Amino acid sequence: MREPNQQIFFLSRKEAAQYLRISLATLVRRLDDGSIPYIKLGKRILIPVEALERLATSMFTMPGGK
Repeated sequence: MREPNQQIFFLSRKEAAQYLRISLATLVRRLDDGSIPYIKLGKRILIPVEALERLATSMFTMPGGK
C-alpha cells in the first residue's frame, strides 16, 4: 500500500521506450499484449514509471543463465 504523500510518475510512450532502451515499436507491442500497464487520457497514453521499473527488474538475469 502506498503512503498518502507518495507521488506516482508517468511517462509518454516515447519516454518509456527511451527509459527501457527499446524501440517504440517494441514498447507498443508490450502495451498491446498487456505486459506493460498504462492509462489513457484522451489520446495520450501514460505509463507508470513504477511498472517500468518492475519490468526492468524482472528482466535481469544472473551470470550463468539463472
